[in-house]
Amino acid sequence: MMDWGETAKAFDEVTKHGLERNEAMDLYTIERLSEIYNGCGPEWLPPKFRDMLTKYFYFFSAAFLVHDWDFSILPKTEKNFAKANTRLRNNCFRLVYKKVPWWNGYEILKRTRQAFIIWRVCARLGRSAFFKQPKV
Repeated sequence: MMDWGETAKAFDEVTKHGLERNEAMDLYTIERLSEIYNGCGPEWLPPKFRDMLTKYFYFFSAAFLVHDWDFSILPKTEKNFAKANTRLRNNCFRLVYKKVPWWNGYEILKRTRQAFIIWRVCARLGRSAFFKQPKV
């Protein structure tokens, strides 16, 4: 669970950069989204480690918010697991190309590499987090 301020910043980026999401997410209050949003990493990670990952990958916090919403709300099927991870990948790449100036090749390469790693880790290791009992 993240505080309201961090959740509000992440949601502002979701809307500002036009991240892919389910329309129903827009109907949730910041308070409710902050209950769903846990930053970077599954809930079973120790909080200190998850906080460290969240700070390191802060650039992608808006994509993590959408991903956490998907993991919490979507029906638990293989198709939805793949959909949530594809959406994470697309949103991470969108953030790179929306937030990093086109002329900063090094930063684009660095952030693109991070986005790819985040996506692969979630796609390969996120199954247990997705198929757990829903919070709702």
